[in-house]
Amino acid sequence: PHLLAMLSKYTAIGLTHLSRSLQVNRPTPTHYRFMMCRKLRCPIPELLSHLKCSKCKKSPEIDIYGDHLMVCTSKTKAHNHFRDVLYTVVQQLCPITQDILNGKCIELEPPGIAPSHPENKPADVLIHLNNDNFTHIKKVAIDVTFVKHENFKVPTSPMMSSSTMTEQVYRHHTKFEHKKFSGQTQSRRRSDGSLADGQEVMRDLINLRHQFTPATFDSFGHLGPAITDLLHGPNTHYKPFNRNITNLCIEATTAIKISQAKFRLSNILHRADKMWTARYGNRNWYTTSHTTKTPSTWAKHFIGVNLIELLGDHFHRGLAASRYNTSNIPTHINGTRNDYYAAISKNFTDPIPKRPKYIRHRVTNIR
Repeated sequence: PHLLAMLSKYTAIGLTHLSRSLQVNRPTPTHYRFMMCRKLRCPIPELLSHLKCSKCKKSPEIDIYGDHLMVCTSKTKAHNHFRDVLYTVVQQLCPITQDILNGKCIELEPPGIAPSHPENKPADVLIHLNNDNFTHIKKVAIDVTFVKHENFKVPTSPMMSSSTMTEQVYRHHTKFEHKKFSGQTQSRRRSDGSLADGQEVMRDLINLRHQFTPATFDSFGHLGPAITDLLHGPNTHYKPFNRNITNLCIEATTAIKISQAKFRLSNILHRADKMWTARYGNRNWYTTSHTTKTPSTWAKHFIGVNLIELLGDHFHRGLAASRYNTSNIPTHINGTRNDYYAAISKNFTDPIPKRPKYIRHRVTNIR
């Protein structure tokens, strides 16, 4: 028996399938070690010293696998990092598939999408589709979500089958996707203090013929069914499972049907390879750092490496806060700033890594 890989095969590319001779394929060593521990479900060395969570009061003890820490740490930076990754992938591949006219047809968090609630921003990435190829839908609204997993039963047995694990991931992500489709996350306060109805926002998107796609990802690197369909198409490891929409509202069921219809935007990576080969033959795909055989190969590498970096950064930010909380360092110390830094450094055995810069290896001109 062997340990089942906790990460999806798309994410694991960044750990096991890339050449380390290229700088863009080298994650930060601490992040790489952390993700390998998450992948193999091994204890994380930094968590063996019985740290306490900086937020929880009832159960502050952090488990040695990092599940508690990944939930309690602020998800804003990880959310924005993955949003930028999707933006880059769509911006580079959709012009090849002729889904959009050029890279300027994509916006980041634009306001005014829903006429009834113009202050709301239901889309982290908005794609203005080419009307010559798409007649039933005009735009695609991608909403990024870093899903929680405190109620998600992770496998502890090395004999758990891959299909059982995949079904757990599918059910877990669809639960959060249904909240997005129902507009529950769009029910926010207006400037006048009244509560905006999230179902009205979803109704506006449907009436305007927008395809709404929740892009969910979790701390193990799994991607949700909706974003997986957008990138890789329907023939993936989620194909054997069916979505249950019986108890959802009308707006949610309609939005889900649009996202599953034949005229939807889907399978971007495979179609990019097909049209690239038809147009340029065996010509390589050029980036600012290296070349790949196909556009989809670059996209998988790009997503995988950046997921390792953003999840590793997310973990170490929570680790730093927990170390500070456990050490009971006084708020005020008499002396200089160097005296204060010296008091902090005594409680930390390992250096806290700096936040890595956003990994960029964008596409350049075709040679």
